[in-house]
Amino acid sequence: NRMSMRSRIPACVAAIGFVLLGLNGCGKDKSVSEAEHLEKAKTYQSQGKYQAQVIEIKNLLQKNPNHPEANFLLGETYANLGFGVDAEKALRRAQELGIDPEKIKVPLGKSLLDQKEYKRVLNEIRPVIASSPTTVAGIKALYAQAHIGLKDFEKGCELFREAKQTDNKYVPAYWGIAQCSLGFGKPIEAAEELDAALKIDEKNADTWLLRGDIWRAQKQPLESEKAYSAGLAHKPEHLMLLLSRASVRVLNNNHPGAIADIEQADKQYKDHPLSLHFRGVMYFKDKKYAEAKNAFDRVLSVNPDYLPSILWSGMADYSLNNLEQASHAFSKYVSVVPTAPEVQAFLAITKARLGGKKEAAETLASLNKLDINDPQSLVMIGQAHLLTGDKQASARYLARAIEMKPDNIDPRINLVAALLQKGDKAGALSQAEEIAKKSPDDLGANAVLIAAYLENGESDKALQLIKKLEEKMGNSPIPLIYRAAVKVKLDDLNAAKLELEKAFKIEPDNILVCHSLAAIAIKQNRLDDGRKYYQQISDKKGQPLETVMALYDLEVLAKDATAARKWVEMASAKYPKASRPATIIASAYARSGLADKAIELSSEAATANPDDPDLLAARGAAFIDKGDLTNALANFNRIVKLRPDLAEGHVKLAMIYEATGDFAALRNSLQNALRISPKHPRARIMQVSQHLRDSKFEEALKAATAVEQEFPQGIEAQILQSTALIALKREPEALAALERAQKIAPQSEIPVIEIAKLHFYIKQNAIGFKTLQSWLQMHPNNIRGNAFLAESFLAFKKDEEALETYKKILKLEPENLIALNNVASLLGGKDPKLGIPYAERAYARFPSDLSISDTLGWLLLKSGDKKRGVELIKKALEGSPATSEFRYHNAYILADSGDRTGAKREIENILKNQSHFPSRAEAQALLGSL
Repeated sequence: NRMSMRSRIPACVAAIGFVLLGLNGCGKDKSVSEAEHLEKAKTYQSQGKYQAQVIEIKNLLQKNPNHPEANFLLGETYANLGFGVDAEKALRRAQELGIDPEKIKVPLGKSLLDQKEYKRVLNEIRPVIASSPTTVAGIKALYAQAHIGLKDFEKGCELFREAKQTDNKYVPAYWGIAQCSLGFGKPIEAAEELDAALKIDEKNADTWLLRGDIWRAQKQPLESEKAYSAGLAHKPEHLMLLLSRASVRVLNNNHPGAIADIEQADKQYKDHPLSLHFRGVMYFKDKKYAEAKNAFDRVLSVNPDYLPSILWSGMADYSLNNLEQASHAFSKYVSVVPTAPEVQAFLAITKARLGGKKEAAETLASLNKLDINDPQSLVMIGQAHLLTGDKQASARYLARAIEMKPDNIDPRINLVAALLQKGDKAGALSQAEEIAKKSPDDLGANAVLIAAYLENGESDKALQLIKKLEEKMGNSPIPLIYRAAVKVKLDDLNAAKLELEKAFKIEPDNILVCHSLAAIAIKQNRLDDGRKYYQQISDKKGQPLETVMALYDLEVLAKDATAARKWVEMASAKYPKASRPATIIASAYARSGLADKAIELSSEAATANPDDPDLLAARGAAFIDKGDLTNALANFNRIVKLRPDLAEGHVKLAMIYEATGDFAALRNSLQNALRISPKHPRARIMQVSQHLRDSKFEEALKAATAVEQEFPQGIEAQILQSTALIALKREPEALAALERAQKIAPQSEIPVIEIAKLHFYIKQNAIGFKTLQSWLQMHPNNIRGNAFLAESFLAFKKDEEALETYKKILKLEPENLIALNNVASLLGGKDPKLGIPYAERAYARFPSDLSISDTLGWLLLKSGDKKRGVELIKKALEGSPATSEFRYHNAYILADSGDRTGAKREIENILKNQSHFPSRAEAQALLGSL
């Protein structure tokens, strides 16, 4: 009913000077019922929007942790996403709450598969006599995957075929057989299985997606595009089909088509990070850095914590020489992913170029304990050390980048490498020639001399030296490796590849050769070949950490999150004490909302590396997500003890203290952070909030203004300013701040809503309404903007205008709960029979929502259907006996039944305990009549 709307708006207007405007809205989610959460979750599931789906389910479970279907849906979603432990936990809970065990078997089996609990799948997931053929087929498909996990490929593939025989319309069985065929090198048979699946369900988008992926794996991008297009013909809103087709269209040199797909993805999934981000990456690769920057900023305007776009936005700014903004982006990225050495190096280089050599050195110091095996990262770290003046550290990192071997190398060779990176070509060549004269047979000496020749443009001398080495060393891969380096320098990658392939024939298990071949393959976008060479080393050398992590890095480059996760989990399992894989896993799982798993998988590495600040930070963040603030505090206190000069540790401590309400400790941590890094953005925002809490509005205003000047593309600073200005009774300036925010984000409804709120607060109601209505003329389909307009009409008793606005919302969202309820109430105020159809629609969709039950019951009661009306009002009252509106309706029922004493007592209690509620005047009138 209108109760929630009429009471909520004035409260928000009154509090406008004491909250951060526009961040959460007023009364957010309080009126959303369990049923609505569930329906939204199912809608998101059908659209493939799993993140939004999980959020809806968790919102429901916060209200009712024992909701059976919500627990089941959460477990099923986690199973589909590959989060096995959490899926199993939720599904077991759903079964305890009464969900049919038959319904749970297949998703539970998936959760066990994800945990590599293959034997448990075979032992625990059992069909029964009453199981449907589809369930039996699903279980056999689970058995198939379990046997494949146990390396019994023939049995697994046989079970996929049995699943198909059990239910020849069970499409996932065809997928499994196709994957088996592909695994045995039979792509044609794989395609035939998928074609058969399409005969069963030609509209199955996932089958078309797999069909396109097979064509793509066979290097037939045109056929792949046709398959993706066929899937999109049946489900044009399928996000992964759109983006897959966009990516293959890039391979087919159809950039306009790729852009069209991305625009379609934008249209279907407005501001979806994947589609917007993909557009930005395409622009960046085309060296359209300004357009790329704009695309990434669009992502960040709706999802400010989307890490890939934060990083790429920084790269775009770096390419545009916007060093301040690049530094801010890299800082934000490494604060979440502190074990990304290449980004740390970019951050250090950016800081050094801005003149902050001390800050750059601080950034580099955090890398000292990392196990870095990526040559590009090592080169960049060496370059950064050069910019800070630390030639010794530069030489160390650069030498490792060149050799990637644990050989002892003379410090003078490091100096040559450092000089080369510094650009002192003459000095490097002079040093290299002297070293080679003293140690003519030293491979390192020859290597740096070759490098010096190449840097000086003397490739002929480099090749002559390599030929002499070849004569001395005979059948050795080393001269071939050097010659390949010359060819790479000459930008002849195919010739370099031929030299390395000769080296590979001599020593097929040479790590440097395989890694170099892989690097060239990756550079030529032959990712499958890169995988092959890394896999060669992984198989022959017992999965060395550097190779496994190289495979992880390759899959990150390929944007194959599943494969990347497989390799980093393998590294973590085989090297549980290694810090890099543990830190990556902890960060990734924590970002995905799986804090328990993040903590579990990084525990051994944390024990082995108790002083690794990056691992401590990753685990600390996971503890924060889990709500375990005690352990989070311990981790970040340890970081601050180890690195008291690292601002980020103090900021994280401040965030924990803010969550626990320890404002004295919060203030101290912020002071420490800002003493170390006076321009730290998050610390400064928190400081402004601290000033507001302390009612230091002038200081808050000054600090917020400085934040806006340094980071002009955000709108948070303007919101903070307006909050302080309202508290200082400087409403015109507050309005100006909000108008600046609107210019920055003209497509967002947040600034315009806050502008309208401010006009309402200063009694300029007409201007407030005009502001909203003018913006909505340009954005007529914005639900939140229309909803606020309708709420405002209600707050100022403009019922006719509110009714028309809610009707407009229903045209956009026919099942909008609040709109249905309020239209029913508004029409019912004129004639109960007019409101009943809307209330019935709302009740049919959300029968458990108490406000809807009360609204429908009241309208039925007033229209003469007393029996059902009383039942529904009693239902609402039993669910929420303290709600004044429900109690007033109950008093009306008592009076109508002749219990005047009971009705009088009820109304007196309501009026005594509740000064404001929508029907207060009607309640007083009823009391007067008793």
